[in-house]
Amino acid sequence: MFEKLKEAAAEAVGAGADPSEGFMGRLKGAAAGAVGAGVEKAQEIMREFNDTIPTIRALGLSVRNISFGMGLMPEIAATLIGSVDALDREKIDELLRQHQKNKTATFVLEALKTTSNLKEQLSQFGIRGIRVDLKLGVPPKVEVGLLAQSESAGAA
Repeated sequence: MFEKLKEAAAEAVGAGADPSEGFMGRLKGAAAGAVGAGVEKAQEIMREFNDTIPTIRALGLSVRNISFGMGLMPEIAATLIGSVDALDREKIDELLRQHQKNKTATFVLEALKTTSNLKEQLSQFGIRGIRVDLKLGVPPKVEVGLLAQSESAGAA
């Protein structure tokens, strides 16, 4: 995607452009190229997210609050809610092996695996649920929130 954006910018300023085409014409062409690259990236992110949903559900997490952001860098955000029991290290390791080619699934599972290291200590503090805020774009981000029992009771 970044290569397409660089090419579009070079065309807009005239590098390799047709001299008979004015600056505004080149600028419009560059903008169309950037939009096309953004749409391509959004479709790629959406495909990976869709492929990740069965993996998320296999851990007992439910998908909530999906949103899409379109701009130069598209973004898909979702909230995943579930029980702290989803932090089963063996199950996460198994899913990581099965889905190692899916970058999104790997990204989410690695964050859950890291959090699973604290699972025993979490239960001592009354933590019974987890909330995963996932933002897929450039750069991607996973944030795992810990929920008290009363907050997660109706979530799973």
